[in-house]
Amino acid sequence: TTAQEATAMEEAIAEMPDLEDGAAVLNASMERCQKMNRFINRFAEVARIPEPQLRREDLNACITSCKRFLESMCVEKGIALELNLCPEPPYVLLDAALFEQVLVNIIKNSVESITGDGGRICISTYGTGDAAHKPTCASDDATATSITTTRQTLIEITDNGCGILREDIRNALFK
Repeated sequence: TTAQEATAMEEAIAEMPDLEDGAAVLNASMERCQKMNRFINRFAEVARIPEPQLRREDLNACITSCKRFLESMCVEKGIALELNLCPEPPYVLLDAALFEQVLVNIIKNSVESITGDGGRICISTYGTGDAAHKPTCASDDATATSITTTRQTLIEITDNGCGILREDIRNALFK
């Protein structure tokens, strides 16, 4: 194996008297590579996104369940968080834990994009038959992120932050 080959090389170099410094450098390099390899393997385990466990969930209930946490992200900057959820609960297939993680990331991005006073973030849901329904918290100057969860259900997140310039979207989203 590679570790055995490296040990054999190290022993061969150590037997050569004029290469003692080279053996020490090689030994230190090998130790560093092994440590880095262990670090990368551990990081890959932590960073791996788990397989989604899809279940039929009430989208409104999922949003409402993490509202308090989302509000805590907003309150420090004086940002109002509004929910405009459709009256008929939209049921969708999703992994609730992964959905909450995505929702938190989007709200965090919204919070970071808002400067000054009067910040506002609105989360709206639309179910079957809600196509004509317009969120009361949307405004003309709001930027929106929409995620279609099924053909019949939509979640829309709007904020009055600075947004991303059209020409910067490709670079910002696909680095």
